[in-house]
Amino acid sequence: MEQMKQQTGTKSRGEKELATGSIPQLFIKFVIPGMLALFLLSAQIFIDGVLVGNFVGANAMASINLVIPIYGFLIAFAIVTCVGCQCIIGMKLGEGDLQTANDALRTGLVFAFVVSWIIGAIVFIVSPVLITWMGGNDVLMDDGVTFIRVLALFFPMPVAMFMCDSVIKAMGRPIYATVGMITMVLTNVVLDLLFIVVFKWGVGGAAFATGLSYMAGLVVYMPALLHRYTPVNLFAGRFKVGLIGKMLYIGSAEGVTELSTCLVTLMFNIVLMHYAGEKGIAAFTAINYLNFVLMSCIIGMSEGLRSIISYNYGMGNMSRIRKTVRLATKVTTAFAVVMFIAFYFFGREMVTLFFRAGETDIILMAANATAILAFAYLFNGYNILIAGYFTSVGQAKYSLVISVLRGIGLLSIFMFFLPTLLGIKGIWLTVPLAEVITLLVAGMMYLKKIRCLHPKPELATAVK
Repeated sequence: MEQMKQQTGTKSRGEKELATGSIPQLFIKFVIPGMLALFLLSAQIFIDGVLVGNFVGANAMASINLVIPIYGFLIAFAIVTCVGCQCIIGMKLGEGDLQTANDALRTGLVFAFVVSWIIGAIVFIVSPVLITWMGGNDVLMDDGVTFIRVLALFFPMPVAMFMCDSVIKAMGRPIYATVGMITMVLTNVVLDLLFIVVFKWGVGGAAFATGLSYMAGLVVYMPALLHRYTPVNLFAGRFKVGLIGKMLYIGSAEGVTELSTCLVTLMFNIVLMHYAGEKGIAAFTAINYLNFVLMSCIIGMSEGLRSIISYNYGMGNMSRIRKTVRLATKVTTAFAVVMFIAFYFFGREMVTLFFRAGETDIILMAANATAILAFAYLFNGYNILIAGYFTSVGQAKYSLVISVLRGIGLLSIFMFFLPTLLGIKGIWLTVPLAEVITLLVAGMMYLKKIRCLHPKPELATAVK
């Protein structure tokens, strides 16, 4: 205890709160802004879908869904780098190692920015080939190429923005991070209305709006990391190649989650194109938009908890970690019930928002899917929470197992035979089955590890 007091004596106000503040108050300060920010981000994507679906058409919306896996690979890379960087910074601040925290910021931001430029250039050049691989046909090709090429011009922007968001949260400034996210969301909504509805630029307008909105958010974030008197800033750090591998390892599980989502989307697109054509992909796209809105609070909570858990893990304060996880579990249960009710009882009303009045066959297909997918929400929140916990304490291999199981692992197995037996219903049934089995495995791993929770010496040395 005396050592902990000495540790907290020289820390910033935000760091002291992470070390000694009330858990419910920290939950409100760190988790609520994160949930709000991601909810607003999901609302922005939701509005994108509604505007494209109603003002451009269902095929345009389906073409965007075709290229989402391509964009998702970039986001997966961004998440791996950002999460790894955030956890290293959080743990090093907890240990009082300010120099390594600064080195992690500079290394992560430079590495992520350069790699994202390279990815953007490659995607711009070979986008028609990529869309063909994604399962696209002649009907969806032109809109798909337009959307991804415009977006590729801005690829470094979301990567840099997510990196800044993660680091600012690790510094104990979640409200500042939320302001940046809100700026991005509001900019995107305004530009969507202008480019899609007023200028009628179609999917290209939607892509331009997205790219410019990331730039707006980055403008808000950067001053916090350029100020020499903040706990972590770009000027104080050094680029260290050795830190890159540590970041990629720690963030790997979260990146695999996003990568699995991309591969799952690709798999669903290919199978749905076979069973239901463009209409099936359009229905799936609407469901994806709704899913992101409903899941945003759980994912936002998991991200918000990361700063609290990783910092206290660095300090060796295990009782605070247990209290944090217990509170998060109660909140997850409440959200699980709400999300099930929303998807099961109001699915048809929600999917109707994305389609024109005459597209009743697509609406019916999507509504039938929501009634089945609703059961996944009773389980998936716990899987996300447990995976996030393991990432926060540096035990990436366990988080990786959860991510692979609930993603491409079990879904690909079920997708191999369920559609053959049950048709389109079998496609939707793969998701709740995968979540149930994953939760059984995740629960056993968590209960085993939480009972003997203690900082691993090798983790402390691994990030030096």
